[in-house]
Amino acid sequence: MAARTNVTVRLSPSESDKIKRLAAGQGVSVSEYLRRAALGAKPTAAASASVDPAIAQRLADLLARIEAVTETDSQGRTEVLALLNKAGAGFNSLLTRYQAAAPKA
Repeated sequence: MAARTNVTVRLSPSESDKIKRLAAGQGVSVSEYLRRAALGAKPTAAASASVDPAIAQRLADLLARIEAVTETDSQGRTEVLALLNKAGAGFNSLLTRYQAAAPKA
């Protein structure tokens, strides 16, 4: 994997919240959303228009917290990655059940 660098951006709280919501609506991390926007990628449709915005916001907030820990604390990064690996199967199972229960378009 190529080396990564960090870019710091100052945003107002409302700008930050909007970017988090937009990223969650696209099903990507804030970093990925900003990377795509900066490099000229066109936005994609949200995975499902029926997803409760409150749930999407909570997931975006959780992702932002995880990113904050993993960017600043190497010990935290190791612990978070281990927990995410353990949780992966559970999330995949939940996603499969959610997709199966979703109304067909």
